[in-house]
Amino acid sequence: MFSFAHWSRHLTIALVAWLLAHSVVRAAEPVPRHDSPDQPFRRAPMAAAARSIIIPLATNLHLAFDTELFRTHTAWSGPGLNLFGAPFHDGTDHFLCDFTGPTLWSNPPVFPWWLGSPSKKGLREMPARQAFRGVSTKGGFTTLLYELTPTNEDPVRIHETPRLQQSGGINVVVRRFEIAPCPLDLEFLAHAEVGRFVELENTPAASALLEREQDVLLIAARGRPALTWKLTVAPTDYIVERNTERDGVTEVRTARVVRDEARAQLIVPAHSGDVAFEVVSAVCRNRAEALKLLGELIPALVKPANLELPASRETLSATNAALVLKPAAPAATAPVGDDYFRFEHISAPAQRDWRVTGMDWLPNGDLALCTLAGEVWIAQQAQGDAGAITWRRFARGLCEPGGLKVVAGVLHVAQKCELTRLVDTDADGEADLFECLSQGWGFLGSPTQFAFGPLADAERNLYVQLDGRSNDWDVSFRAWSVKINPAGEFEGFCRGLRSPGGFGAFGPEHDLFATDSAGAWVGAGKLLHLRADFFYGAPAASPASQADFKGGKAFALPAVWFPAALAKSVNGLVPLTDAGLGPFHGQVLVADPEAGSVLRVALEKVNGEWQGAVWPLITNLGAGVSQLAHGADGCVYAGATGTRALTRVRATGQVPFEVQEIHALPTGFELTFTQPVDAASAGRPASYAAEQFTYWQREADGSPEVIRSGQPASTSPLKITQAAVSADRRKVRLIIAGARPGYVTKLRGTDVKNAEGKRLWHDTLYYTLNAIPQ
Repeated sequence: MFSFAHWSRHLTIALVAWLLAHSVVRAAEPVPRHDSPDQPFRRAPMAAAARSIIIPLATNLHLAFDTELFRTHTAWSGPGLNLFGAPFHDGTDHFLCDFTGPTLWSNPPVFPWWLGSPSKKGLREMPARQAFRGVSTKGGFTTLLYELTPTNEDPVRIHETPRLQQSGGINVVVRRFEIAPCPLDLEFLAHAEVGRFVELENTPAASALLEREQDVLLIAARGRPALTWKLTVAPTDYIVERNTERDGVTEVRTARVVRDEARAQLIVPAHSGDVAFEVVSAVCRNRAEALKLLGELIPALVKPANLELPASRETLSATNAALVLKPAAPAATAPVGDDYFRFEHISAPAQRDWRVTGMDWLPNGDLALCTLAGEVWIAQQAQGDAGAITWRRFARGLCEPGGLKVVAGVLHVAQKCELTRLVDTDADGEADLFECLSQGWGFLGSPTQFAFGPLADAERNLYVQLDGRSNDWDVSFRAWSVKINPAGEFEGFCRGLRSPGGFGAFGPEHDLFATDSAGAWVGAGKLLHLRADFFYGAPAASPASQADFKGGKAFALPAVWFPAALAKSVNGLVPLTDAGLGPFHGQVLVADPEAGSVLRVALEKVNGEWQGAVWPLITNLGAGVSQLAHGADGCVYAGATGTRALTRVRATGQVPFEVQEIHALPTGFELTFTQPVDAASAGRPASYAAEQFTYWQREADGSPEVIRSGQPASTSPLKITQAAVSADRRKVRLIIAGARPGYVTKLRGTDVKNAEGKRLWHDTLYYTLNAIPQ
């Protein structure tokens, strides 16, 4: 779990960003995008808080909430949030979102709640235990769910619902709080600003006027129990860190803050039942206007508390409430492909951003997809006729999700900032409960700070793989796979991942795997068998040691290396659970998003460890294919970009002549073919060629193939001394002299033919020989 030191660091980073957010002027700004006015919320990094939730109270009034500190950090008027980053424009140097309207009020990065005796420190301590629980949009309002835990007491649940109230032509921000029983007094810091409080006479006790340089901020509380304000003005003098962005990375600089700070703290007495009250805030031109408005606001009744959390997770069925779209015409192109596979490109609805980042099947056979722009869609009847497919929007406003997984019938999404469970509690076809299962990793909002997953094991533990392309050791758990158990407990699982964009479980024991793409410290693409406490090569951030972050440490070998000749990058993976795609049942498919190709991987356990071979399978799907899903209809579905949301791959029934699988032997390999071989050609050692190579681990981007002497751009040839064909002519045993463990073996069968005289469809495979069978 995070220490107080971790939280302090994020407090100070956010404070300077808050101070400077509206004074920084950037040159040559990219054009931002904006959400539609009806969107309930948006998760996005802002200067004031990387983990921000932005809630539109009206088309011209907006509020931003910090999920780490449980504080409303900014309210502003004018246009909605300016969306920057990879989903919204092509640049990478601007990724923190901002706004262009005037700030109504803001709060520094101070944890606003206190249980029992108040803190004696200027900046408040975080409580020993607290948790952000998520967002509910049920009933047309966006409600923030979190909890505080007093020492040796049960958690105190708090539901906070902001809304707009207009009175006398003035916009009033209303924050409704519903609080479960609490044995201690609560203190809530509603506002902290530069200004001075006005002495009031003959006004309600639960009200205050804060005079600022240009206006007056009216602050009031209404509801039960009896509420009072503690108003103070105190000097502050402390060092904070400035969080900035440049060239696609986050930079942290220190600064000193010296000012007098006026604080309005609401005292909520201890209570044995649920309570509800509202804090109202309005910007007025002068005292007279504020006092007149106060008389209109205080008499309003506050509805009783209702803290029942929606709990139904039994259905994802659609009704007319959810947005359902038909695909752009035509629904699908005519099937194309080759003799063995046919491709059907299925169109998505027009005017949508279809950079698919995750896919999984729902129990009813519909296909769920998440996109980089933060939406989740359900392709209804995805396995039927393309013309009958409809697209239902299930969720929106997420922060660049890096994947999704259906667990026990419920959708789970890995956002950049948190692991989220999406629940449709009222069965209207759209998620209305966004449960935060964990936000336990460090997050500053930078472009490459992706979270991929989740993976699920047999015990329903969930795993999120965190991008490691960073030069900041302090951003905790970057380059890690982290584990969240069903109780919500968070821990690091394994580390050394650079860009683990594909993930899945394989084998009888539900072993966990992830792909990783080549780059600094990663010589070539990898398929990793993820295991507790293992290190896989990329420098990992804290809680790994700073010495490890320098790189070059010995690492666990991947189950499979992906040579650059096959794939420049690797992403989504999917096991083939049936024979619908030909004779490759039980193998794994991996997507190459740059080339639009699909690779085939055959794995085996040797001396208790996974290793195996890779071949090309499909090479002409079109660029942008990044995610894969295997349907119950036997087809493979590839998530794409642009207007082609999906490509459905179907086997024609003709079987290519291929090496179906390969197994390591103490003296070489045994090859199994999809068709009987020609005994003469397949039994001739000269029909084959074998060589070995490995990769450097270095800070440069990727590595050439390196022979055993350490020389680059070459390979070490091996001598094949015997090729023995089995009686059924489906297998060949190769005796190979000099093969060593720890190297990739490139094996070619250029002169091998089948019984009809045809050559192999793909005559080259790469086997990662980590170990030789004993």
